[in-house]
Amino acid sequence: MIELYKLPPYFQMGKDKKKLLIFIPEFPVLTETFIQQEITQLVKCGHFDIRIFVLRKGDVSLDPEVEKAIYCKKLNVLTSFIGFFYFLKIVFTKFPRVLSLYRDLKDKKVSIVRKLYVMSKAIGFYTEEFSKLDPDIIYAHFMSEPSTNVLIASELLNKPFGISAHAKDIFVGGEYISQKVSRAKFITVCNKKAYKSVLTKSGKKEPKNIHLIYHGKDFNKLMSIKYKKMKKEVPLILSNSRFTEKKGHTYLLQASSLLKKSGFKHKICLIGSGGELLTNVFSQIRTLGLEDTVEIVNKGKGIPLDEVVTYYRNADLFVFSGINTPSGDMDGVPNVLVEAAIFKIPIITTDSGSVLDFIEPGKTGLVVKQKDPKGIADSIEKIVNDNELKKRLVNNGLSRAKQMFDIKKSISLIEKLISS
Repeated sequence: MIELYKLPPYFQMGKDKKKLLIFIPEFPVLTETFIQQEITQLVKCGHFDIRIFVLRKGDVSLDPEVEKAIYCKKLNVLTSFIGFFYFLKIVFTKFPRVLSLYRDLKDKKVSIVRKLYVMSKAIGFYTEEFSKLDPDIIYAHFMSEPSTNVLIASELLNKPFGISAHAKDIFVGGEYISQKVSRAKFITVCNKKAYKSVLTKSGKKEPKNIHLIYHGKDFNKLMSIKYKKMKKEVPLILSNSRFTEKKGHTYLLQASSLLKKSGFKHKICLIGSGGELLTNVFSQIRTLGLEDTVEIVNKGKGIPLDEVVTYYRNADLFVFSGINTPSGDMDGVPNVLVEAAIFKIPIITTDSGSVLDFIEPGKTGLVVKQKDPKGIADSIEKIVNDNELKKRLVNNGLSRAKQMFDIKKSISLIEKLISS
């Protein structure tokens, strides 16, 4: 493993390859496996010399080749002190460009104080660190502050950049979207609702650098993971998501309560890693008397992929009860729905976010309205009692997943954007 905080030997192999610097604040993250899978594929394809710049390295296991590509540098008191002098140097030597950037960056929801803070950090820290790695192109994840830092640094370093945008980072955290669309070499967006939002917020007419590319899945790798057979006496219902408002756990728990009162025996397993509502979910389970019906796997601390696969392999149903929150936060196409389809689990979902990109009501899954516990409960009973419906949903779901989420296709498209 490469020593973190020490500049790694950079781009030693294949000097003719384009040097790609990927920036993501924290990596790998258990709840962002779609990013880990994409980066792993980009590294393993071997078409670029890659370094992954992170501020915090997660403790999720990585492919050795990806591990070697990570360069971790924390933003702390020492780096801030050193960065201050680099900031003065850049401002002094490139004042016209810095001033032009300041004037161009306009966003009504970003205060002047925060704008100055982000600019000083981007100039004094990210510009310096990125310059050490001397990339040909910088690729940032998220349409929020991370890509703002890259926009500023790339302008000062005269390097092109691209952005991978997702959901919350557009709907809630998106900033300087118009400027990013104007300056980025390319922007990929992973669902239709977010894609349309970027188009609207950019104020541009049919920009050619914005691309709708769904996150791919490695079907063969997922299917090859070993799993254990679980003993089941009742239908096992699975839900896999962080314990946050937009995931709508409360409505699934209310549906479970309705089913229990009607005498429908079942077991619900909630897999998730943290979230501000985890304590509330525990409390609701107790209040509804569902202690013997609902299990929060590993107490909400999350579990590794091979253990998640065991639950997928044993589940009879998958339920996603997500909602669009009042703040505008919502999912795109939840990664877990694609995984459920791959493992041929019949899906029940709400119409939140961009779910309908993938789930066609009655064909690839059953769709209920948001915040509708009875709708969820009725759909669970319907699938459990109708084998023909179950067969149709899983066969169509798998076929649609293969069509839309083949990782080889998505990576090929991203590589073309980087190479062009």
